[in-house]
Amino acid sequence: MGEMDASFKDDMIKELGPRAVGWRIGASILSFTIWLAAGIIWLFFYAGTISFWQNVALFIVSLIALCGVNAAMWVGAGMKARSRISGNRTRGRSIASAATGVAWLLGLAVYFYYYAGGLTLYQNLGVILLSLVLLAGVNLVIHVRSAPDLCH
Repeated sequence: MGEMDASFKDDMIKELGPRAVGWRIGASILSFTIWLAAGIIWLFFYAGTISFWQNVALFIVSLIALCGVNAAMWVGAGMKARSRISGNRTRGRSIASAATGVAWLLGLAVYFYYYAGGLTLYQNLGVILLSLVLLAGVNLVIHVRSAPDLCH
């Protein structure tokens, strides 16, 4: 497996230009600030109208939306910049792994919103832990073929 180039940030700025990187950094900071402000407004005015677990579900969905907005900005930049990882044999597995993470978060959000309210805290923690074990197992299966590449 290749090594990450130490000057990746400098190369990305050189490849895309400082303006292209600069506006993405500013937009990322702005999106996080808006997300945080919206969360605080939600807590003050709307969180009391639904259950704790439904609020957790909405938090997860809002976090996925924040990450999606930022990913949409940065993925294009990363695709334009030249890859600094030689071989790149794990790209498909990395995408699959990211997709399982997003699916897991969406699944948790649906679970919290519709089903968690009728269970105890310990039962909900059990569901969360079981889902994490299943997520880890799926990701191990996805990445098991790349393990020999990582060992040398």
